Amino acid sequence: MRVIPEARLSIQPIRTQDDTTPPHSRICADGQPTDTIVAGVVREACVGRDSYYLLFMTEDIPYEEALHIHLLDPGMRRVESAQIGAPYATGSFRSLQLDGSGAVNFEFMGGTTWTVRVWDRPRRHIPFFSDPRGVSRTLRFSSRLQIDGAPVPAPAR
Repeated sequence: MRVIPEARLSIQPIRTQDDTTPPHSRICADGQPTDTIVAGVVREACVGRDSYYLLFMTEDIPYEEALHIHLLDPGMRRVESAQIGAPYATGSFRSLQLDGSGAVNFEFMGGTTWTVRVWDRPRRHIPFFSDPRGVSRTLRFSSRLQIDGAPVPAPAR
């Protein structure tokens, strides 16, 4: 795995007419816009694995931040996405580390280190049971992304 520079893969935030639409961006490859639209407007990091890209993006909403994780194929098309976040939860993406086993580790929310692995082939994924608390994605029974973490719940006030 390797960190991909912004010159290779960048984003163009898309302006919306209202505040009810979640923020999205267009993917740009080598400075050229593609047809791929993904959730998020702040490029936090991008990591390459073989010819695939793992893009980490946030929404730039200070009091309810979410981290969007997008797996892109060599043509910059979205293969799969997942989100880490919760209503009224804040997070800050930091401490990105690539380990020798092909995993990406980082801190975001919940007082924990999160780990993302990209598999060569889709593996069985059981909706509502395969992901830790705070992770959401579209309903699917196979996945190329494995997300691990043990977020600590915020204390009640």
